[in-house]
Amino acid sequence: MTIMFYDLVGSTALASNCDPEDFGEAVARFHDAVSGAVRSLGGYVGSRVGDGAVVYFGYPEAQEDAAERAVLAGLRAVTATRRLLLPDGETARIRVGIATGEGIINRSESGEGNEVVGNVANLAARLQSFAPPQSVIVSDGTRRVLGGSFELVDIGEIDVKGFAAPVQAWRVADQPQRDPVELKQQSAPLVGRSAERAAMGAALDRALSGESSVLLVIGDAGVGKSHLSTAFVMDDHAVSVIRLVFSCAAHSRDTPFHPFMPQLSRAASGASAWASGTDSDDAAMLARIAGFESRNEALQGLTAAQRLERTIDALVRQFELFSRQQPLIILFEDAHWADPTSLTVLERAIRDGTFGQALLIVTARGEFDPAWAQLPNVQTIRLRPLESSDADNLVLSVPGADSLPPSIRRAILRRADGIPLFLEELTRSTVERASDGAGISVDEFDLPMSLQDSLLARLDRLGPAKRIAQVASVIGRRFTSEVLAD
Repeated sequence: MTIMFYDLVGSTALASNCDPEDFGEAVARFHDAVSGAVRSLGGYVGSRVGDGAVVYFGYPEAQEDAAERAVLAGLRAVTATRRLLLPDGETARIRVGIATGEGIINRSESGEGNEVVGNVANLAARLQSFAPPQSVIVSDGTRRVLGGSFELVDIGEIDVKGFAAPVQAWRVADQPQRDPVELKQQSAPLVGRSAERAAMGAALDRALSGESSVLLVIGDAGVGKSHLSTAFVMDDHAVSVIRLVFSCAAHSRDTPFHPFMPQLSRAASGASAWASGTDSDDAAMLARIAGFESRNEALQGLTAAQRLERTIDALVRQFELFSRQQPLIILFEDAHWADPTSLTVLERAIRDGTFGQALLIVTARGEFDPAWAQLPNVQTIRLRPLESSDADNLVLSVPGADSLPPSIRRAILRRADGIPLFLEELTRSTVERASDGAGISVDEFDLPMSLQDSLLARLDRLGPAKRIAQVASVIGRRFTSEVLAD
């Protein structure tokens, strides 16, 4: 799980210089502002002590993006609290500490004031006390789980009470997440998938000939959907292409148009351009949902339903206009997490869009089964685990893996079952343990922290079947249904 501690900076001085009732009201408003920020991202507010509190992510239900949610919540809390005016006339200031690791929950009968026991809670609390005002500090364990999705500033090792050695800490930069395409390019090289890459190339050829093409890439978590698709999108193609990448997130399923927001914000702010031929009404409508004020009189009298329809149509027209400027490749990632409004945009573009030269690639997990998948211009690619030779090549592509004994590499291959994400993370964590002088054995592997949240979240989604999976894990990797029934 990931734990966040926060408190109000300067509360002791404030309490001694203002009326107790005013102070109490100010602290209550501070907690309310932070609670709104963290609960919007699935945070569970635990015990409050005075002007501070602890928040859990990944509890009471596991979240595969718990660390990302915690960091986003911390940044939102910084923004929310700076709007609060304290009794002394100053604006509120917060400091936040975040740590990721294993812990044990001591549950109270009422459910209130549940506490986590373990180093992770102690570390988060100590990082919070070290954090400068209006900042979010994270542990090195959290940094690893984030995988580079935020800009982090190395603040070096700090001496933390209760820990034998100094701990590495990082400050979260006050800026949005980095480009998802840039992040994918930093991962291990794409291995195998020659048939899938050929199918993508053929789809692009059809698009270049004027036949609008859609690829639906389906596969389990970690099987490499995003890696394959991003590698293809960013390839040097025979012709110059426009690339648009839209990424969905589990924590934004209730935010309309969420995957399109970064692109719209860049265009509305002038950092990038609208498609050639965009009229002023469309530009004003799209800028409005990106948070920019619009003074376009033609839009003022529209009802909410009319604005929604106009916005959806304006987005689809953007794609159409881009495809007439230049060949267009759109990548829509993790559609199983998309908000309903964005799914409507996607379906309308696929069913009704009149494109020039365009290829749309949609990635999703197996539970995503849209009606438009049956349309004649849609081709489905189902990704399977890697073949053993490709899996071995992927393991060897991880820096330092070639120094691992062959028996250890074979053990990694057995445990990962050809899933690229598991292969990478198990190999990386094993290399790190070996470089730290820790013993490694073919019979025992620690589950990397980067995989724990994802696997625990999948277990929680099983519902009553979760108990069966837990029993099966005790039996071993292979068993019969008769043994499980007993």
